[in-house]
Amino acid sequence: MARDRDIKVVGHDRNLINIQETVGYYGPLQYPLLFPFGTSCWDTNTKNHNGQSISCQEYYSFMLQVTSIIITSVSSNYL
Repeated sequence: MARDRDIKVVGHDRNLINIQETVGYYGPLQYPLLFPFGTSCWDTNTKNHNGQSISCQEYYSFMLQVTSIIITSVSSNYL
């Protein structure tokens, strides 16, 4: 079933592939500037350190927080 946010990709065999927003590689395809190396992102099976499922919002909130801490610490080393 196609959804509004799904991505369509043409494969090497020239067949159309539907990428749903709930799979881990959707993020790098939709947001290449945030994930320039194509790292896998949140999907419906993502768990926290306690083994509990986490929401998409919880995952990206954590990842953006960690990224901003890394960027801040790297930029402060150059000041």
